[in-house]
Amino acid sequence: MEMNKTKNWEDRYYHKKIINLKENLSDKELEILKKLDIEIEDKVYTQYEYDIMMQKLDFYYDEIEDEGNDEAKEYKKSLEDKDVSIWDYRRLIITFDELSSKYIYV
Repeated sequence: MEMNKTKNWEDRYYHKKIINLKENLSDKELEILKKLDIEIEDKVYTQYEYDIMMQKLDFYYDEIEDEGNDEAKEYKKSLEDKDVSIWDYRRLIITFDELSSKYIYV
């Protein structure tokens, strides 16, 4: 029984298509993602692919320095280097959080 639950979860996580990001993001948000070297394809993403996208966004998270996590700081990227304002970045994070609530954690 437990094996079936795990298999079902894996199938949903890795294989079930759940969200078309291009249809759910504005042109401005897509432009910001492109500046951050995150390409959004015109396809329906799985939760696994969505989570990878979120990890890429997290590399720019501005509060890593305050967390005291040296390993996380090593991978931190600069928004300034990408010509993206902190306001635009935070708005993008809010959008992804809203998408998570709507499509991922339902």
